[in-house]
Parts: sequence; structure tokens; C-alpha cells
Amino acid sequence: MLKNFPKKDYLTIPIEMYSCEVIIKKNQKLAEMEKIILKYIYNENSVKQLLNDFNFDHFIINKILAKLLYRGLLRLKLDIAQFQLSNKILPFIKNDKLDDYLDKGAVSESRSVSILQEKISGEIFIENAVKEYLKNPSSLTTNYLDLRIVSLDLFPDLKDFSLDKFIKCIRSQIKVEIKDIEKVNLLYPRHYTKLYIPLKEKDNQKYLDFDLEIFPRRVQKAWQNAYEIDHGTPKENLIEIYTEETEFLSNNLFKIHFNKDLILFEDTLRKIDRSLKSKKEIQDLLMINNDLEKKLILLIEKVKSINKISFYHKDHELLKNLVKYISYAKEYIIICSTHLSSDAIEFLTLMLEDFNKRDVKIIILWNNLVDIDDQNKIYQDIKNKFSENLRKNVHLMQSRIHFNSNFILIDNNFIFYTNYSLLAQDVYLKDQSFPFFILEGGTSSNYFLEFCCDLLPQKFELKKAIQEKIIENYEEHNVDLSEERMNYIKNIRNVIAKLKGKILSYSFEELPPTIDQIKKLLLQLDLYNNISIIRDIEHSNILIDAMRETNKNFILYTDKIHREQLGPHFMKYLGRIPKFQIFLNDIEVQDETQRNLGISGIKKIMNTEINLKLEIKNFPKFNCLYVEDNFIIFTNNRFLDKFRRRQLFKEIGIIFYFTDIEEYNIFF
Repeated sequence: MLKNFPKKDYLTIPIEMYSCEVIIKKNQKLAEMEKIILKYIYNENSVKQLLNDFNFDHFIINKILAKLLYRGLLRLKLDIAQFQLSNKILPFIKNDKLDDYLDKGAVSESRSVSILQEKISGEIFIENAVKEYLKNPSSLTTNYLDLRIVSLDLFPDLKDFSLDKFIKCIRSQIKVEIKDIEKVNLLYPRHYTKLYIPLKEKDNQKYLDFDLEIFPRRVQKAWQNAYEIDHGTPKENLIEIYTEETEFLSNNLFKIHFNKDLILFEDTLRKIDRSLKSKKEIQDLLMINNDLEKKLILLIEKVKSINKISFYHKDHELLKNLVKYISYAKEYIIICSTHLSSDAIEFLTLMLEDFNKRDVKIIILWNNLVDIDDQNKIYQDIKNKFSENLRKNVHLMQSRIHFNSNFILIDNNFIFYTNYSLLAQDVYLKDQSFPFFILEGGTSSNYFLEFCCDLLPQKFELKKAIQEKIIENYEEHNVDLSEERMNYIKNIRNVIAKLKGKILSYSFEELPPTIDQIKKLLLQLDLYNNISIIRDIEHSNILIDAMRETNKNFILYTDKIHREQLGPHFMKYLGRIPKFQIFLNDIEVQDETQRNLGISGIKKIMNTEINLKLEIKNFPKFNCLYVEDNFIIFTNNRFLDKFRRRQLFKEIGIIFYFTDIEEYNIFF
């Protein structure tokens, strides 16, 4: 009977959904390819000759010709199978004025899409991507585990989302140029109020059972955290991400799973009856190819993430490099500091004393004021340190959201990243080690720009310009990469197209060389330093994720440890690690701190675990995790500090994958 049927657990995620109208502006000017084709028709009057001369793709040319015909710029003379230029475009071609042509009939068009926001992490999705999880399972066979909203301070409401955030969400469904999306209008709410996420159980452990490609890591982490809060689950019994399919922290593990797919492809290819050329024969290959294509795109993202990484650890190196890189600024300089002290005036003066570019905007963001009684006075004192030409471009403001990261962003090209509050007093202590990274080029700077944009108040005059810059940065031509990296990316894109083309054309004998080419490209990943960005709730249990994935030696540098974090959940994965060394900063270990953190109790735990060692020593403010032969995680988040679930804040951290990790080892 139904009443005796075992119920299946489902997480229910609160959501808000709206039907939306996407306004797309039709480009009034001619595109470059349209100009080329019009000129060629004027001179040669032969599209066939155009295809032969330039080896253009037939589909692309036909699409452009169709647009030109629709706009009335071309006519097709059927009797002689030739195109004829219309009178309204002919004078512009004759006088070489195509750049000046404007199509007066161009108008905007609209498309419909439904967008929803889940209210745990604040992420937005299009309905089509998650429609499988909008279906409410039968209450007779379902045990609902409802999640409640943890914090609304970390993300804006759906109605307050900026255009750049909507574009990231809808770009996969709205097949148009990003720059042509003018706005997204929320029309009316939909009746859906929840997502229903099934849980599966293995070895008495609950796992989220969903398509991991739809919901990114930060969303998964937010759900795990909310589940623990709402259902009082002991930490060792938390729901977890099933690591066989998830996005990996370790590049080594990523390569292992990539190679498994390549081997599966080769095995499937060997079993195919090559004398038969039917869809049935290639279905399995196409399915595996789909997985390979996703991993190849991820490979591109890794190589695009950064162009160059530099590491320094002296205070005078920070100032010297800041002065140098700030001189390159053309558009903006954004300084994010968790604290602001009166000493910041001196530091800013030193940093910007030779800076005289009046067109560059300088935005200074912080959380807390230190030793400052009069906020307005400090604002004025800082502004007065700038020249009169610069003063109008200096913007000082306290963040609307509490954040826990320190960096300086210069244009969309340079990032100074450190654990220190850049505008706090401790920056100015002399002859101290001051670890910081300089990141140049790549796509990662856009994550930092988005982070800054989220901190700015809605009414800030420059916020809209920053959002437009974020949208512009989605375009690949804005990514500053070396020629070597660009060629590597080009080779990956070529192999993606080649592999699918060979399958669809039944050219089975040509597939093994293509697979060999992919293997070589995968090995070449080790030639390029690359990074991954950790945002906000993604920091939750990042240490456990690393322990779960790797069985190498760990070294952790931190200034805070809480006994609770060394509980059963930590010990569950500690057995995989040959040696786990923790260095605790003795500057922070005072009597009160020891009492709060329970150092004596922590040492007792250490004594019972032969592979876990604690050493209290003096070292710079350097909060990072080193995993042997794998990666370094550098962040302000304290890996073993007590997680205060109701006091969440915005954070941005970095996972570094170095070609030679020991080159960056000054402490390890």
C-alpha cells in the first residue's frame, strides 16, 4: 500500500520567478562582414567567387545575405542568378562611405524568457535550465526538507538585479550579441515558489542528486549550509556533493576524469561496426563527445583565467609595484579594504603622489573605520591629498554589504591581492614580510569587478558605467592573453569542431588522430599557470573539499583555529592525508584568544593523530592552504575558524595552479 511505501527526501528551495521581456536593439550600422560582402558584390557580382577566394563558411555567408536581402540592401535577380545592389546602398559603396551608412528602418525587438531567483544563494536561472526541478513530487511518497532564507544582505532581490547579471543568465538562450541586449523588463510574477531537489543516500550519507552543471559550486555550498542550519544535522552527516561528477578543485583530478572520457571514447569507437553508417552507430560517440566538449571548454576557461602571476612578500615591494602598475591605469582604480585608518592618508599619498591622469576614476571601498572619530573629516583629509585635477574623480564610500577581502583592481587588467587590509594601520609597519600577488590579464579580473559592483550602492553615479564595462568584458577580444595562450585556445576550438564533424560525417578512421591531439592538449595544461575564483559561500568547507579530493601532504597557515572545526567531519578525511601540518600565528595567540579557541584542547587532539601537527610560530598575516603537487588557496577566509552561519559576508579568494608550485614557496 502507498502508506507503507518508503518516502524519498527532497530539499525544497524557496524561489521567485518572473516572466521577462528581453529588449534587443538591432544594429543600425553595417557589420564588418556585411561591408565586405557588399563591396565584393559591387566589384565581382559573384558570391561563389567570394566563397572560393576566402574559404568562408557557406552557412555564415547565407545568413548574412539573408539579412541584407531582408533589409532591402540587395535584390536577387532570379533570371541570371545574381545579386543586385539597391539604390539606397549603391552611393555609399561607390563613394567608399559604408562606415557612414545608417539603416533608418532599424528597430528594437523583444523576446520572452522566464527568470527565477533561488533565495538561498541569490543565484538566478532561466526556467528552461531548471524546469525538471520545478515539478512538485507527490506528497504521498515525498519527505519535504524545507530550506529557509539565511541572509538577504548578500544579494539583491530579483527586481534589483543589474543588466550584466541578467545577461550572464540568459545568454545561453538568447542567441544574440551581448552588446545588442538593451534591457530586461520583469513583466509579471509566475506561480512557482520552490525548487524540488532530490536527495540520494549511499553508505548512510545523503547526497544532492541533480545535474551539477546547472547549479554551480557556490549554490551547492549555500544549500548545504542552509540544510545544516534548518535541520540541526551534525556536521559529519551533512549532505555532500557527489565527487564523481562535480567540478574539481584539483587540476590533477580534472585531468584524470578527462582521460577516463577519452578512454571510453576509444573503447566505444573500437566496438562500432564501421561498415554501417547510421545514426544508431554514432549515438554513443556523440554522447561521449558532448562530455568531452564540456571539458574542453573548461580547459579553455582555465587557460583564459590569467595571463601572468607574480608573487612578492616585502612591504617596499608592494609600494614600488603599486606605483608602477597604477601608472598604467586608463579608466579606473578600485581599492577594496576591510578597514580604513587615518594612516591611509599617508599610504594613498605615497601610492598616488605622481599620478596625474585626470580621466581615471578612483574608487575607495571599505567596511569599517579604525580610530576615526569624524568620518566626514577623514573623507575631506583624503580628498585634499589629491591634486585639484584628480579630486573630482575620487569616490570614497563605505560598502553597503559586509565583505572580507582586500585587493586593488586596476582597469580590467591588474589585480593586487593580499590578506592585509590595504588601508589599515598595519600596512605601514616597516621591514615586515608582506605577501601579495599581482595578477595580470585573463578573464578573472571580471569576477573582481563584479564583486566591487555588488558592494556599491545602487544610486552611485558610476555603478551603471561599471555594469556596462562588465558586459563589455564578456567579449573575448577584451581578454589580454599572450599569443601562446591564444594559439592554445584556438587549437582547442579547432579540435572541438573537428571531433564532432568527423563523427557526423562517419569518418571513423580519422577520429584516433583527433583523440591523440586532445591528449596532447590536455598535457599542455601543465605549461600554463592558471587560477580559479572562490566566491562567498563557496568558501564553506573548502578545506574538506580539498581533503576529499587529494591524498597529498597539506600545510595550512592561519591565525585562527576553533576546536569545533577539528570534529568528526574533519577527522573523516584526515586519514587520507599523509601529513597535515598547521602553523598558527603566535601574534594572534594571546590569553583571551587561547581561551576562546581552546588551544590546549586542540593540542590534545593533535597528540592523538600521528599525521596532524600544530606549531605556533611568528609569520606574516598569511592565510593560505598548500596542497602538495596540486594547488595553493589564498583567501581571507579562515579555514578552521568557527563558521558563523548567521553572519555571512562577501568574500573572494583564489586557487592558484602553478606550473612549478615550488617557485612560489617562501614559507613551505
